[in-house]
Amino acid sequence: MFKPERCGDFYLEDWHSFLKEAYGNDIGMLNSAYGSSYGSFEEIPLTYSNDVMEYDYKMFNDKVFSEWHRWMAGIVHELAPDVPLHSKVMNYLDDDDIADRMKRGVGYEKYYDFLELNGCDAHDYINDGSGLYQVSDGYHVEKMWYDYMRSIKDAPVINSEDHIIPDRSENYSDEVADYVAQNMWQGAIHGRANSTIWAWQRANAKTEDFYGLVLYRPDVVAAISKEALNLNRNAYEVTALQNDDKEVGILYSDSSIIQDMSTSYAIYQAYSACLYSGKAVQFVTPSQLHKMNYCKVLIVPQSTHVTAETLDYIKQFIENGGKVMIIGHKSLKKNEKGFDNDADKLNYIFANSYVINYDGAKGTTGSITETELHDEIRKVLSQAGVYNVFVKDATSGEATDYVEYNV
Repeated sequence: MFKPERCGDFYLEDWHSFLKEAYGNDIGMLNSAYGSSYGSFEEIPLTYSNDVMEYDYKMFNDKVFSEWHRWMAGIVHELAPDVPLHSKVMNYLDDDDIADRMKRGVGYEKYYDFLELNGCDAHDYINDGSGLYQVSDGYHVEKMWYDYMRSIKDAPVINSEDHIIPDRSENYSDEVADYVAQNMWQGAIHGRANSTIWAWQRANAKTEDFYGLVLYRPDVVAAISKEALNLNRNAYEVTALQNDDKEVGILYSDSSIIQDMSTSYAIYQAYSACLYSGKAVQFVTPSQLHKMNYCKVLIVPQSTHVTAETLDYIKQFIENGGKVMIIGHKSLKKNEKGFDNDADKLNYIFANSYVINYDGAKGTTGSITETELHDEIRKVLSQAGVYNVFVKDATSGEATDYVEYNV
């Protein structure tokens, strides 16, 4: 992570230049976006005090820190041109402090083009109950991050700090080893090619991070070993699942997440519903909007703030026969600077999309239940002809939720 303001005024001139370019050297436009009264760009401190300024700070820091990584990657490539590189980017889609993690200079859309591999530090714990999602089925946060990275760069994921058991955990129930086994398997299906597990060492004091981890658990070590053998034995089949066609796209917007915390939870629920419907997912990000054209369905999960270019792509997607589902009537209304998006384009998109009411917030879907939301998503997938195989409950005959599968 990196915070440029910790370097005093070193980056202040670069910050001002960045803002001038972002606002066409128009201080009035910036003041309108910020609700401020700066007389010049040179008066603006390197900090943030509102959502739009927070977004600008994030984009600036992504630029600064990624350029440092690019410089360092260039040196390594010069010395060892055949060594594939990754930068260990901490997951910023899974946690209660998601907006803070996003502002650490690690926006992955700025990193992927000078790296050969996707790299991360990510975690997923059994019945976690912590962080943003507060869900009992929270087994997808790590896999969602893998799919997000692979949506931006089609390359293997190297999790070089793979947290599978919480530090200092004293939960020694049998289900921990079962959970770790599915974590190894499912992580591979979602594109993780290499895992360096945190951590293969012991600590005697219960207050130390390494207490309670892998080497305290013979059943966990056995589970990891068995799944490693299974994955190698089934390498071709696992690779086929990794490379499955992504017929469903989920719109991702940094500015929406920063300006509306309900966006993150809607993303998680849309992603989960797709996994429970046998569908692999393509995240459609601001710098790679063209990838929605590879999909048959686009889900807009409470994406309240998006670029004007995003509306152009969605409109074209609909005109080309794509099916759009919009979760929440506030979606798409504002651009990344908080200004209104084009009304005519919005009217066209909403008139030609499947729109549902959504009043969810951080950690809750609001007045619509998770199951109801998942059913609404399945309805759209069915209409698009991509939900044609389902796992059903043996007793009721109804489609069962909370079971991930691939078709």
